[in-house]
Amino acid sequence: MQKTQRMTAPRLATYHGKLELQNEGRGFQYFPEGSKDAFQVVEVDGIIKNSKAILINETKSQLETKHVDRLRNTTMVRLKQIQAAPEQFYSKPDGGVELLKQGREFVPIVSCKGYTEAAKKLCVKHGVSMLVSDGSGYHLITYLLC
Repeated sequence: MQKTQRMTAPRLATYHGKLELQNEGRGFQYFPEGSKDAFQVVEVDGIIKNSKAILINETKSQLETKHVDRLRNTTMVRLKQIQAAPEQFYSKPDGGVELLKQGREFVPIVSCKGYTEAAKKLCVKHGVSMLVSDGSGYHLITYLLC
């Protein structure tokens, strides 16, 4: 939660414009309608909106290539499926599906304290923004314009 809250700092607004924190920086869990929380489709660590995109934040202490792959190949794919058929899903807490229904572009972001060089290269290759914390805020390492 703290990582997502810190992402709304003024220096990031320079890149993304006015940022609006969703769910006070806490994540969302998404489930198929009628599953009674039995099968989680996807969980996101944090969501921030700007005027044209939904920034999906994945937080890790030490970023590795498997985290970048999972964000790209699982999280983003499943969020697009929910966006395409929102009536088939619900979220905990409430409001997550409605947020995705806005039809905005998804921008994947990872925030971390450390990272492997291979993870950084994968972020660059696939246009995943990578933020690294110095304890007082975040420094943009890779960036995808949105």
